[in-house]
Amino acid sequence: RNGSRSILRQMAKADKTTRKTLIKALNEDLSREYQAIISYVNYSQVLKGAAYMKIAEELDAHGLHAALKTSGSRGLHVVIPLPPRTPYEAGLLLAQLIATRVAEKHPKDATVERSVKARPARAIYVDYLQNVKGKSVAGAYCVRARDGATVSTPLQWKELNASLDPRELTIETVPSRVVKLGDIWSSALKTRNTAAAIRNAADR
Repeated sequence: RNGSRSILRQMAKADKTTRKTLIKALNEDLSREYQAIISYVNYSQVLKGAAYMKIAEELDAHGLHAALKTSGSRGLHVVIPLPPRTPYEAGLLLAQLIATRVAEKHPKDATVERSVKARPARAIYVDYLQNVKGKSVAGAYCVRARDGATVSTPLQWKELNASLDPRELTIETVPSRVVKLGDIWSSALKTRNTAAAIRNAADR
């Protein structure tokens, strides 16, 4: 709990300070692997507003790559593979930087505002706080306790279009999908972003 409070205090600081903290954390020698998670919520809004590509564009602009999957519920998870031994805090701050930049560049499409009432009417919530310690996230291929037994399903970025319906990705349909496409999740996470690329993203 104390660790989470400390992280939240840091997230309240200016973007410049956050960048410095990120660079410092990346240079620390801590034995931990981590994946930064940027979580989109409300899938229907994602498709209607075409805002789902904004994070992809931001990552591409920084030379970073990410894996994509449905949450198995209403959201999408964008997972950034980080180098081995990346500190936990660095992953959290990277997710914050990307999410905040997307929201600042596309205020009508995306927001990092926690309060539902304070959010723009059609903007989707980009939930970088999913990385805070104590938060849980559905793993890839996890079956959710929902009607239809929907599955948190890895996606190819090109699959994100109006014809995609996450309710069709279920315990019945996903196995044949994996047979056809292979394990695209493992493939997407196999190549981790380099520390140099992350530093460059933080410096911009």
